[in-house]
Amino acid sequence: MAVRIKDVADYCGLSPGAVSQVLRNNGHRIPEKTRLKILDAIDKLGYRPNNLSVGLRQKRSNLLSLIIPWNNPELMDTVEQEAYRHGFRLMVNFTTSPDANREIAHLDNALDWHVDGIIWLPFANLENYPERLINRLKTSNTKLIFLQRRLPELPGTLVGTDYRQGIFDAVKYIAGESGYSKILYLQSGSPFEIRDQRRNYFKEAVAKYGLDYECVSLLNSDSPPAERSQATDILIPLLENQKQPVVCLCDNDWLALEVLDVARKKGIDIPARVGIITISDHLLLGHVRLSQVTFPKLSALRIDYAAQGKLAVQYIANMIDDKKEKDILLPLPLFINQSTQRINA
Repeated sequence: MAVRIKDVADYCGLSPGAVSQVLRNNGHRIPEKTRLKILDAIDKLGYRPNNLSVGLRQKRSNLLSLIIPWNNPELMDTVEQEAYRHGFRLMVNFTTSPDANREIAHLDNALDWHVDGIIWLPFANLENYPERLINRLKTSNTKLIFLQRRLPELPGTLVGTDYRQGIFDAVKYIAGESGYSKILYLQSGSPFEIRDQRRNYFKEAVAKYGLDYECVSLLNSDSPPAERSQATDILIPLLENQKQPVVCLCDNDWLALEVLDVARKKGIDIPARVGIITISDHLLLGHVRLSQVTFPKLSALRIDYAAQGKLAVQYIANMIDDKKEKDILLPLPLFINQSTQRINA
């Protein structure tokens, strides 16, 4: 049978109200000796508060929900640490591949638990979510932080990445310093609004700097092996048939690794014939970036997931305290490495 507050009070010879005050960290009028006695009794009896009931009474659950469409250890680890630092517990939900129906289930679950805040990177568009869920999000007291992209008509604050600035910086570098005459923009085939935005920013940039370019869509990293081989079948002639040096601006790390693999197998010199810049540069093993372990080392537009996670939790804490927060786009810095050394230097 579960231990109740009354059981702790009886064990100490005190009132349930005194125990409740200590549990709420509101026992400043209770002598320190008594407070320690209550804490010792809680430990001995194994009392565990019903956090959901407490949250409903206090209109606070001290619980956050992180909902993202794929596994991102750097973001998840940062949000967990920041949540703990601010006194929150954390529910984490992600899918191995984006799935709107599972997102809907995760959002409903978070709202059912009366979480204080949801940190959410939406995969689908607004019309893909049922009206009843949209209404729940609009009328809930739960604070909403969007990562990377916001959904219109929903309340909340955006913590994103300035992809336009980063892609323009990369194209400017290629046009002015690298010596490459053409850019191949490689992106995976799954429908995702952010990918479309990045491609559009790329087209703006090459138009501004007058560069020759080609956009190529490949399959996803989570496609079956037989289908993934089609990506290699596309890349081999694409890279081999280039008459002038080209640089591949890759929409994600998987595509950059595919280019590296094809170049190695076909003896295509990197960076002399083909240069590579990846967008993301994920953190591996807790402290090493992908760009640091490849050969040659990759140039990258590095997304700062750690900064996003810290800001997201801080914004929720501020919003709970009725502070207003504005949308923010974090810089996307360009790191030049061995995969795009100046070929004319």
